[in-house]
Amino acid sequence: MSNRQGNGLPRPGETALGFGFVTAEDRAKWDQARQYQRQKQPSAAKEFLTSAMRALTRVQREVGKARMQAMYRAQAEHENDMVLTIARPQRRTVGDVEAGMAGTPERDSRSRLDEGPGF
Repeated sequence: MSNRQGNGLPRPGETALGFGFVTAEDRAKWDQARQYQRQKQPSAAKEFLTSAMRALTRVQREVGKARMQAMYRAQAEHENDMVLTIARPQRRTVGDVEAGMAGTPERDSRSRLDEGPGF
């Protein structure tokens, strides 16, 4: 369709624009453009703080995980040591056996020999 009416004259909105009049459509377009421009873009400081907080949170989470793993590892190691200590008897040397037998008279079946007549 052409922008002209059937009699060759411009439409009323076009006439108003030609003389500097503002129509409601123009106001709507300008408001829409203003709203688009008003959409707040985060500032550099805000973006920096946000990323720093994310990084700090991630680091704290990793530190917490590492502490928990260390705790579980220490607990498992302690339990493993306890199982090995209970399951495996301690090694005893000949000296330990003799020292233990000398201290218990009921287990000591040796009797002192007569030295006999002294020469």
